[in-house]
Amino acid sequence: MVPLRSVLSVGLFSQTLLNPPNGAHKILLTNDDGWAVAQIRAEYNALNAAGYDVVLSAPAENSSGSGSLSVPATPVTYGCEFGSCPEGAPAYGFNASDRNKGIQVFGSGTVGAACEAAKEGIPSIAFSGSSSSTAHEGWTALYNIPPSSSILAAQAYSFATATFLSSFFSQPSSSPLLPPGVTINVNFPTLTDECTASDIQWVFTRSLPSIFSNDVVVCDNGGKLPTEGDVIAAGCFASVTVLDADTKLTVGKELQADVFARLSGLGFVCLP
Repeated sequence: MVPLRSVLSVGLFSQTLLNPPNGAHKILLTNDDGWAVAQIRAEYNALNAAGYDVVLSAPAENSSGSGSLSVPATPVTYGCEFGSCPEGAPAYGFNASDRNKGIQVFGSGTVGAACEAAKEGIPSIAFSGSSSSTAHEGWTALYNIPPSSSILAAQAYSFATATFLSSFFSQPSSSPLLPPGVTINVNFPTLTDECTASDIQWVFTRSLPSIFSNDVVVCDNGGKLPTEGDVIAAGCFASVTVLDADTKLTVGKELQADVFARLSGLGFVCLP
């Protein structure tokens, strides 16, 4: 198990109908790495460019590993991350490491935020990526020429996120986005010359191993889905797991089957 260091950690919460009147799905975008990191700003730019109505609301400082912790907001004593606000800035304001898989979801602030949204009845998805692809860079690095490998990875992960959301929002308008009380945890692979955003294939997974055969049957798996860790280790695959928002454990096969059908547009594949 690699140390928990969230690099791509983005939670997306949609608060709209499948076909909103103004044509733009509203998304609340957050993370646990901080509002000033390049990754969440790249996500913000990509989602806006894709036509979504996005609000970015995230911690002023790196809060990775905070799980579902909730504490009152306080003034920032030493200033915000990457100098994005001065010392003594008020508790509220606005601006004119490794993946969260397996047992790591219990300490992940990203997964924690997605679970809290689901418990409030707001459809949510947690996206995480590889610390070997991205570094903890400030948002101003997005404008460097030439861009660093980390920025290229941030933009690639943002493209993959937009691809996922395109399928997610393509469900029939008569159905809710997700069943109540569940969230989706997505983990992207390490990006290389041989594994770019357009190469990523999607695999339906569970978070932790199980000795029982209680999962939805896909790929002739006998009722046992591969784990997130196995999928990430297998190559250019992204894992997609449905979690219970209360326990942060994989849901049962009935809910798995429900969400699997909703996301069929992704074109899930089987591990080789």
